[in-house]
Formats: sequence, structure tokens, C-alpha cells
Amino acid sequence: MKGMNTKIVEKYAALLTHYCLALKAGDTVLVRTTTGAEPLLAPLYAEMLRAGAMPVFEIKFQNQDRVFYENATELSFSSAPFLYKHAVEGFDAMLTIDVPISTKELAHIDPAKKSKHQAAQSATRELFFNRSAAGDLRWSLCVYPTESAAKECAMSLSEYTTFIEDGCMLNAASPESEWRALGDRQSKIVGLLSQFSQFRYKSKGTDISFSTKGRTWINSDGKRNMPSGEVFTSPVRRVSRR
Repeated sequence: MKGMNTKIVEKYAALLTHYCLALKAGDTVLVRTTTGAEPLLAPLYAEMLRAGAMPVFEIKFQNQDRVFYENATELSFSSAPFLYKHAVEGFDAMLTIDVPISTKELAHIDPAKKSKHQAAQSATRELFFNRSAAGDLRWSLCVYPTESAAKECAMSLSEYTTFIEDGCMLNAASPESEWRALGDRQSKIVGLLSQFSQFRYKSKGTDISFSTKGRTWINSDGKRNMPSGEVFTSPVRRVSRR
């Protein structure tokens, strides 16, 4: 088995702190993850502190979500998680490290319970997106390799770790420089695509046409999702009438 080594973990912590979240002195930041990310947390904490930020950690233990759904009262189901809500309302940044300890712990939970709890967080999620769109809340989502996640991808932990390291360009001398260069290249693609509003993809068995008039092309350069590396938009919706 092989996980991320110390040097790679330190590079990851620096990339998340400085490139993805651009933390500066006085910034408040909430880090949400599980105990599976523990090897990354101390280096990340140190890097954020050196940047002058004030990090707060919300760390779930194994089967915490299952325990919640099996035991929570109506009040808990109808409320957004307190720390998350507080951060969305006033923090400067938020980092979610997606590290499932087990991907099956909620398999037996009634979907209606999950939906009800998600619905209770709708107002908080709306505020999250509004603050993000206004530039008041910076956020990023990343992953850390675990056995559970590796199995979901039909990989060994060593293979999955290499996959993440390569995807995040953590083996480069300066991952941040690599991501900035990628962002610059993709910015040119955004500029090119933004000149057009009608697109057609045609090949054997495929002929798709759509409009992007009034839409915005996005440069997904790893700041919001690490790793990433794409440009995207959404087509104009056409409602057919008969």
C-alpha cells in the first residue's frame, strides 16, 4: 500500500492554501473533511497559519452520518449544520476535502430522511452560491486518497494515490506554477469560444447543434475543483412546442 509521502502532502497543502483559496492574513476559513484526511491536515493547518489565516476544522469520524440519520431528532433534521451555516454566513473561504472513510454507510438509510435534511439546508446553499458569485466567499473542493475511494474506482491505494498526484500536478517542481500556466492556456480557449454563439458537433452517428448566446464560458483552472482542467458553459434551453 502507498499513500502520499510527506513532500507531496506539503506541496498539496501549499497548493490548496495559496493557489486554490488565495488565503491572506486575517482570512477565516472552514475546512470540512473526515478523519481519513488526517495525513494532510497538520501540514495544511501549518500552511494556513503561516499565511496569517484563521482556520477552523470540521472533521467527521467514521459512520458519523449514519449515526446522525439513525438518531437525530426532528429539530436536527430541519436545521442546517451550525458550523457550516455560520461559515457560509460570514467566513472568507471554505475548503472541502472529499475523503470518504466508507462509501456504503448510508446505503440502508431512508432516502426521504436524506431529502428532508438536504431541503433544510436549501437557504444556506443559496447564500453560499450568492456570496461565491459576488466574490465574498472563496471555496475549493479537493480529494485525498483512501482505500475506500480507491476500491470505488477499482484501483489499489497505490494506483489511486498516483492518479490524484498526477491529476493535481503535485510531482512538478512548482504545482502552483503549472496550474497558473494551465489557467493561462485555458483563458485563451475561453476567449476564442466566447466569440461564437452557435455550435455544431458532427461525426458518424452524431449531429448536435446548440446555442450559447448570452452564456458565459468558465475557465475551470483548479481553483474551485482540484484537480480540474476544462472550460465549460451551458447551452440555451430550447422548449419544443407542438
